[in-house]
Amino acid sequence: MTWFAWASDYFAGGRLGKDRPCLAVAAAAPSARVPPPHVDLANDFWLKASIWTLWFCGACYLLLGCCFPVAMFVGPLSEGGGRAGETAMVMVFAVVLFAVGGGCAVGNFAVARGLAQRKKWAWIGTVIVGGLYAPSGCLPFGALLLYAMLRPGVKETFEAEATERAAALLE
Repeated sequence: MTWFAWASDYFAGGRLGKDRPCLAVAAAAPSARVPPPHVDLANDFWLKASIWTLWFCGACYLLLGCCFPVAMFVGPLSEGGGRAGETAMVMVFAVVLFAVGGGCAVGNFAVARGLAQRKKWAWIGTVIVGGLYAPSGCLPFGALLLYAMLRPGVKETFEAEATERAAALLE
């Protein structure tokens, strides 16, 4: 019997799985979902750490977007201008770096502010930012953001608060 056939038979509750009562009980019992615990977001350490992480990363992007373009302009200008094509490429790269760095900084700041106000869209934004940071050189920041947002009960608490806010607006 191949490994795949054995595993299929075992997990499907075939003759290999009949001697395991836990499989029979699990197959017969309806799936009862235990509700996740409520998280006190006002005093949650990981939420505060996420907000500070987003502010820090936003400040880094702001410095990257503002300081490097200035340094790129100062270098060629102090040497007498350089060649025309070289100066134009430096200027285009500096403008793109300023736009990308500034845009990422504004995005981080907006998500941090929304997270501090416990908005549902900020939870989604934090998961996206953490997912973008995790496979890059910002792994510690991405891991912290993902851990803080994907713990049991955090998403449900954000959803419950959003529902309460919506109900309060409709009243």
